[in-house]
Amino acid sequence: MRNHLLLHLSFIPEDEHEISHLDGSIKEYEKGEIRINTISKEWYTLELGEHMESFAHLFDEFILVADDPVYVSPLRSILPAELSDRQLGSHKSKYLANGKLLRHGNESTSYVGSDLVHVLWQRVWYIIGASMGLSLYEM
Repeated sequence: MRNHLLLHLSFIPEDEHEISHLDGSIKEYEKGEIRINTISKEWYTLELGEHMESFAHLFDEFILVADDPVYVSPLRSILPAELSDRQLGSHKSKYLANGKLLRHGNESTSYVGSDLVHVLWQRVWYIIGASMGLSLYEM
C-alpha cells in the first residue's frame, strides 16, 4: 500500500515567482509519493482550515507547511486530545502525535501559547530544497 501526502504551499501573491515552478511536482518514494500544489489566494488559509477539518477522517497523519495562527483551531481539532510521551535517550518530553509542522523555526513560531508547540516540526527549507533537487549542504 502506497502512502500519499499532498503538500499545499500557501503564500501571498507577491511571492508567487519564488515557488510557482514547484506547482504540480511529484516526488516518488518506495512507500509513497509527495505531490506539491502551490496556491496563491488571499483567503486560502481559511479554506484550508475548513478542508482539514472536513476530511480529517481520511488521513492518519497531517503535515502542515504554515505558521499562521488561523491553523491552530483546525489542526488542534484533528490531532489527538492528549499529549503522547516521547523519549530520546535520557530526555523525556510530551508531544502531539499524528502531526508535523514545517516552519521556519520552533523558537519563533506563531503557535507559541497553543498546544501546537508540542507538534513535531522541521525547518521548511529542507523540504523545499529537497523538492528543488538541492543537496543538504546547499540548504
